[in-house]
Amino acid sequence: MGLPSMRRILTICVTLMCLFDSASAQNDKDIHVIAMFPIPLMIESENEGLFVELTRSLAKRANIDIRIEVNPAKRSLSRFMQGQVDGLFPALDSHFPPGYVIAQTEQPVYVKQDFAFTRIKQPTIKNLEDLNGLRVGITRGYPYGNAITQNPNISLDTANSDELGMQKLVAGRIDAFIVEKNSGLTALRHTQLSEQVHYDPQYPISSQPVFYAFQHSENGKRLAILFSNAFKQMQRDGSFETLFMKMKR
Repeated sequence: MGLPSMRRILTICVTLMCLFDSASAQNDKDIHVIAMFPIPLMIESENEGLFVELTRSLAKRANIDIRIEVNPAKRSLSRFMQGQVDGLFPALDSHFPPGYVIAQTEQPVYVKQDFAFTRIKQPTIKNLEDLNGLRVGITRGYPYGNAITQNPNISLDTANSDELGMQKLVAGRIDAFIVEKNSGLTALRHTQLSEQVHYDPQYPISSQPVFYAFQHSENGKRLAILFSNAFKQMQRDGSFETLFMKMKR
């Protein structure tokens, strides 16, 4: 094979590689990354959990490609604030700064309700005032309202997981453990402590609506509109209610 032929082949190869790299870069650009953090039942992994299923359903209806990444809450929030991902869910007012775009919905996507769990022989806790003077457990990395984290009347104790928080409660190391209802009940099942702990389901200690948040950019605004419209479709055809009925099974 002569030298001109070799050069021609090399030129073709280089051209094909450039085209492939360009196509790959374009494909990556078209994939929108949504940051999440682990929540029992809701976000078990990148592929499992009710919030994961909801997000994938919304993206499918909006005809967009997404990639879900699950990291600890602080890391997911940090990556979003640094512009390293396109969206964040669930986002809450208690730990979310202004200046970002929110998918507008007629009703909250979900309401995060925290309850105070106590030992079975203790009275249930119905409001924040009932916590005054108590040692109160919370889970590290979870978003709590300032009424809890900045409360001078309680002594906070942080656990690395919901399971450890429940174990501390039963052991008497804390007087109450505040956690989202489904997360708390899941932790009790995992630790087999359900018969030693109770709470009053009629009295959440705090309630926070959660929402989809996107970057303050043209792309972020577009995603917010697409997710809003897709969410409305799911509400109208009943698929949103069907999805979240799974929590009650």
